[in-house]
Amino acid sequence: MKRYLATTFALTFLVLFVVIFNTPPAMSASDQIVLKVGHVSPTESPYQIGAEKFAELVSYRTDGKVKVTIFPNGALAPDERELLEGTQKGLVDIAWSSTGNIAGFVKDIQVLDLPYLFVNPEHVNMVVDGYVGRQLMDQFDKLGFKGLAFHEDGWRVITSDKPIRSLQDMSRFKIRAMMNPMYVDMYKAMGADPTPIAWAELYTALQMGVVKGQDNSVVQSQAAKFFEVQKAVAITNHFYSAGVVVIGLGTWKKLTPQQQEVVEKSALEASHFQKYWANKKDVEFTEVLKKRGITVTYPDREPFVKAVQPVYAAYMKANPNWEGYIKQIRMLAPQQ
Repeated sequence: MKRYLATTFALTFLVLFVVIFNTPPAMSASDQIVLKVGHVSPTESPYQIGAEKFAELVSYRTDGKVKVTIFPNGALAPDERELLEGTQKGLVDIAWSSTGNIAGFVKDIQVLDLPYLFVNPEHVNMVVDGYVGRQLMDQFDKLGFKGLAFHEDGWRVITSDKPIRSLQDMSRFKIRAMMNPMYVDMYKAMGADPTPIAWAELYTALQMGVVKGQDNSVVQSQAAKFFEVQKAVAITNHFYSAGVVVIGLGTWKKLTPQQQEVVEKSALEASHFQKYWANKKDVEFTEVLKKRGITVTYPDREPFVKAVQPVYAAYMKANPNWEGYIKQIRMLAPQQ
């Protein structure tokens, strides 16, 4: 019996020795890298969905050694321009931004926002995930960013206090436009009265009647609760707004090559997940809106296309190098 107990004790001691001295030490806070990700959209928005998937993939692929903390609703900056400036300065690690606002840093990126340039989601993916997208992304490096991936801001539709059924209904229509000259020019070409208003002030502006409508995707408009104060939506899809994910170069250089690979790969994979989710939800939410009594209209596309041709002429004259981008984009368009 004594021999049995001695043997058991020895075996137990041996097991404990092996466990104690062969188990890696618990990861301390100093071993973990925390990346702060910021965007100005609500928690139900495509940006948040993309950011959450990105955080999940990065954590999984680094065994938790790189943690992504998400700050939605403008928690790190009230608008995208300030958010991007904070990323340049190292105050924010990664920013989700629409192309409309990042165009203030990389002018050529706004070629993607020309009205009625894209045919469908497949066309978009072929462009932004291909040679054109990489050409545009490469311009970020000299400005203190590294472009990681194109996510989705959405196909722009117009919400309004009264239904828009045709181009004629755009006459003198007071619509919020992003603080970007191209959008102002586009709406003027449609006959509307565009008014730049910051995102953080938009709900109140709609509620108070400062503007009569705004443009965003159906899912973004739903997430921002605009249909509480808007009674109609026109499915114009007048332009596709890409979302761009950028990381500050200061943050990027602190990562190991392996971590850089994980961050870039995860951003791209999260973008595919997010774009599929956003397109699916746009369709679902449109049907939900109809059942809630929101008037959904589908104005004839052709008069809108003709109306915005002066925008092409003006911006091609001001940016002659855009001709090459536009040719490449149109070559990739699927046959209708």
